[in-house]
Amino acid sequence: MAEIVEMIALSPTMEEGTLAEWYKSEGDTVEEGEIIADVETDKATMEMESWYDGTMLKIFAEAGSTVAVGDALAIVGEEGEDISDLIDQIKSGGAPTSDEGDAAAEAPEEAGEEAGDDAGEEPAAEPAASDDAAPAADVETDEGRLRASPLARRIAADNDIQIARVEGTGPSGRIIKADVERFIEEGPAEPAVAASAPEVAAASDIPAEIFQAPDVPGESIPMSQMRKTIAKRLRASWQTTPHFALTREIDMGPAMEYRSELNEGLAEAEWDGKISVNDLIVKACAQALEKYPKMNVSYQGDHVIQFDEVNIGVAVAVDDGLVTPTIKNADDKTIGTISNEARSLAEKARDKGLAPDDYGNSTFSVSNLGMFGIDHFMAVINPPEAGILACGAVEEKPVVEDGEIEVGTRMKVTLSCDHRAVDGAIGARFLAHVADLLENPVLLAI
Repeated sequence: MAEIVEMIALSPTMEEGTLAEWYKSEGDTVEEGEIIADVETDKATMEMESWYDGTMLKIFAEAGSTVAVGDALAIVGEEGEDISDLIDQIKSGGAPTSDEGDAAAEAPEEAGEEAGDDAGEEPAAEPAASDDAAPAADVETDEGRLRASPLARRIAADNDIQIARVEGTGPSGRIIKADVERFIEEGPAEPAVAASAPEVAAASDIPAEIFQAPDVPGESIPMSQMRKTIAKRLRASWQTTPHFALTREIDMGPAMEYRSELNEGLAEAEWDGKISVNDLIVKACAQALEKYPKMNVSYQGDHVIQFDEVNIGVAVAVDDGLVTPTIKNADDKTIGTISNEARSLAEKARDKGLAPDDYGNSTFSVSNLGMFGIDHFMAVINPPEAGILACGAVEEKPVVEDGEIEVGTRMKVTLSCDHRAVDGAIGARFLAHVADLLENPVLLAI
């Protein structure tokens, strides 16, 4: 029996992927578990396996095309099998996927209306290839699954609307174009999200014309999946999270001496690699989060989750933007282990080789631009975390000690906090403890 190969979510935040390369062509034999394509996600380029045995009967998405999660990529079945009905169902945009059964979407038998079409929609008037070759995709909500036509999802995305907030009136509760248009005009009929769920960003009232690029010659550069995700997540964070920032200067003289001693000893032991300033910062943050667990939290609407694990996300600059791999249980790891993991994760991030287990589930983040000569900046919180530490350069500067001016080694750090979950006093105590640990770095070994 022929099966639809759909674009699957290869990362927790993936909404669409770019098909980087096909390893199979139409007519090729496919085995379950075999790598059939490379997909560029918002985090990395990842391998996609086949879930089915058979022959590649039809390919819908060409290499280089962007495909939404849940949309059809190909059909796998028995050689010579008639798949014309399945192709028609996919092109209609309303066919159920194979795990739901062909009878799951029975449409009203009204004039001019077919089982898979939105009421009142004319597919011929929507020429976009991604809509013509896409089944309705499942959307996960707290209450189960709902389905939405590709056109409905596209209109919702263009208007900055979460599709799960729209009430569907199509077959089997499917969300159609008219539902989204009604939502835009009238708003939701009733709350579609549980009261305990995190707050979501409302559609912007600012006219799109304000953001229109000036009429100046230039090159249109498509955004990568990573860049698109960064734009969505950080916009949502900045618009919905009440940030406040705490800045202080840390005497890094003792930490730099400690780092030199560690690296000298490691060199004699022929240890592969060196301890970086950032490794010390990550370790200090991990220990400070253990001491002040009210900083290791996430705002969740009507409650705050205080995490039992201390997982530090370390921001890494890559060609397409920024990715934040996670050092899990950092409070239980030595500086050397943190250094090894951070270096390995950074290399994998730059090579687009991060596995799903390498990122996500961070409870706090560190962003360091000191190596670029930046002495001070404020970082945007990485949701759903409640804090991120921005670190500037370690530099020599004149300082006053006991009434005398002398050369000191200093670093400015800025802690961004989600004021819904963290108050100023908690943030200040946490930051003070980070400073204490770096100014007395032998404590990092305890």
